[in-house]
Amino acid sequence: QYLAVSRSFGDQDLKHPTQLVISTPEIKVFDVEEDDCFAVLCCDGVFDVLSDEEVVQIAGDYIGSPQDAAASVVRTAYQKGSGDNLTAVMVEFGWVPAERTKELLQEQQNSKNQTEEEDLDMFGD
Repeated sequence: QYLAVSRSFGDQDLKHPTQLVISTPEIKVFDVEEDDCFAVLCCDGVFDVLSDEEVVQIAGDYIGSPQDAAASVVRTAYQKGSGDNLTAVMVEFGWVPAERTKELLQEQQNSKNQTEEEDLDMFGD
């Protein structure tokens, strides 16, 4: 039997004596800064199988098309086997041009690759 999301708010059988379901959302507050290009909001089903970095890379491939970006994040989470609800929304901030966003994403990927190479070569072999 499956649990409807709306049941988590009022189904006392799932809250007492042991709280199996909670309706308290996880909330994080961030200051959006000048060089932030976009935000991707996802439900936990996405993050069950994808890291924050993976979501950014997937969405970043669709700069200029936030609907396609969100669909690709959801599709990838589904393909990776998430069995939970899958929802994503991408919001592009208009103050960063698309080309600059692509440059920043490439710089981030290059930095990550370099760090991984350094980690692999930690003994200098």
